Amino acid sequence: MKKLCIAIALSLVLVTALVAFAACGGTSTEPTYYDITVNSGDNFSVVCSHKNAKAGENVTLTVTAGEFFEIDTVTANGTACTLNTSGKYEFTMPAQNVTVSVTLKASPDVDESNTMVWSKVCEQLAAVEDGDDTIYTSQTFEVDFGTYRVANTTNGEGYMTEVEIYSLNPDVIPNEAISGAEATTVVSGWLATGATFDIDLTKISEGTARLVFKEGTRALVKTLEVVDFGEVTPVNLYTEKVVIDMSELKGEYENLRIWITDNDYQIGSVYKETQFVDFVYSAENTFEYEFRFTPEHEFTIAVGYEYYDEDRKMDLYKNFAIRNVVLEGAEAGFFTGIITDSDTGSYIISYVADNMSLTAVLIDE
Repeated sequence: MKKLCIAIALSLVLVTALVAFAACGGTSTEPTYYDITVNSGDNFSVVCSHKNAKAGENVTLTVTAGEFFEIDTVTANGTACTLNTSGKYEFTMPAQNVTVSVTLKASPDVDESNTMVWSKVCEQLAAVEDGDDTIYTSQTFEVDFGTYRVANTTNGEGYMTEVEIYSLNPDVIPNEAISGAEATTVVSGWLATGATFDIDLTKISEGTARLVFKEGTRALVKTLEVVDFGEVTPVNLYTEKVVIDMSELKGEYENLRIWITDNDYQIGSVYKETQFVDFVYSAENTFEYEFRFTPEHEFTIAVGYEYYDEDRKMDLYKNFAIRNVVLEGAEAGFFTGIITDSDTGSYIISYVADNMSLTAVLIDE
């Protein structure tokens, strides 16, 4: 009986010793590895050096932005990663799972690509809906190919196959709103000097989009803002107070009207394509009104008088014939008035805006 008790006692001592040995680290344990997840997105790719890593380990990320985009931020669990001398991003693995996120920003617009340039472009587009006060539903763009002409090879719809046009933000300007390119001028029978295309304003939405025009290795990029119809605002917009001296016409023409038409009008602008107003004689024989314009655009002036047409039994307007002249002594910023030209006996109307004169002679025919 004593032998059995001794054996049990020895066994307990041995077990206790083994437990104590294990507690002191006598056996090795595997390190903990944490997962690395990369958030997906458009226009970039990420290659990570690890699928998972242990705490304290260095992790590198190769981030590549798509064409016409640049990397803005790369973060690991919201903390900015470090950009090393090799152009890669890196972070030290924490004792937890990590999510990598990438944000992009637009690269600068390409205004010229190996002599290819925009010859007709705008900053804003108007989103047109049914009921908007316009007969136009598309905006035209033009590109000059420069010294390098492009083969005018076309598809069944007559669009150039050597040219590609697309939107980087299809939620604002969908690609189906962009027409194909058509050659503007063809030389040597088959080489195009430029191209034109349209954007359907009824298919676009408010926001900012980037438009790409590609030809071979050349590319032009334009950032466009889409606004509500009637809110397109030219870069340089002026409101000019027009003062017209009407004393020379007093009593001769009672129902005068002036039309000022923007020949480079952009659809949905803050002013109408043609601004017109009827003259009303004041006690001083002058008339004042405000005219909105941008100096980058060309405007046409027309002045006429109302009369009753006996044949049609209705009121009509007859315009004075207009020819351009240079009027000396005009001051910038206002109409110098309607005066009599002593040489021709006709009436002169002169307008000067932003140091650029617009002068016309009215001839009563």
